[in-house]
Amino acid sequence: MSRKEKREREQKLSTRQLINTKAVSDYSLETYDGDDLVYFMIRPTNLSVLSDSSVGARVYALMNVLKGVAEIEMLCLNSRENFEENKSFLRKRAEEERNPVVRRLLERDQREV
Repeated sequence: MSRKEKREREQKLSTRQLINTKAVSDYSLETYDGDDLVYFMIRPTNLSVLSDSSVGARVYALMNVLKGVAEIEMLCLNSRENFEENKSFLRKRAEEERNPVVRRLLERDQREV
């Protein structure tokens, strides 16, 4: 099968089919293989304003949660990087835009970001 045929076939699939997901709940995905994939979203806090004991308690609580998971995969995302990419996209898009009204809107969006 050529790359083009494969890409066309994948475009026809739903998102759930692409990620092999049978059902979605508030905290997990059930796959067609019978596995449940559980997701934890951990948001950072400003540790510089917390006491040492408070930081230690948070680390200990996270450690206890992660200890109970047999297999774990971690993905760390930095929202700042995505934010910078968004700004870069708007800047590039405004430069390429020929319609002056759309260009002004893109530039306004860029200033507000």
